Amino acid sequence: MGFDYFKAVIIFCIGLLVAWGLSEMCVGENQRYALGAVVAVIYLLAAIGIGIKMPEYPRSETNSRVAVSSALVFVTIMDFVYSFFEFGNAGLIIPNGIIALLTVFIVRSIFKSKV
Repeated sequence: MGFDYFKAVIIFCIGLLVAWGLSEMCVGENQRYALGAVVAVIYLLAAIGIGIKMPEYPRSETNSRVAVSSALVFVTIMDFVYSFFEFGNAGLIIPNGIIALLTVFIVRSIFKSKV
């Protein structure tokens, strides 16, 4: 098992730009910092998930990247909607946390199956 640092750094930098852009669109000041932090953490987890390389199991690697990418697109759309409406911070953190935990569980199951 290896790790592709270049892809991970690129994805995390894109995540920081997305976090900055979404936090600038927020309505409230408190909401701005929470959204920026949550998006940065989600993209960091996605960078780690996409950066993992397993040359001996290429299908597992591809399946995990698809799972992480799908979750990342869903979370980004959800955070985009959050930036326009003034929900509480729990309305942002709890769904993002649930999706992140589900994605980690799915990727773990994919790598455990060694397909």
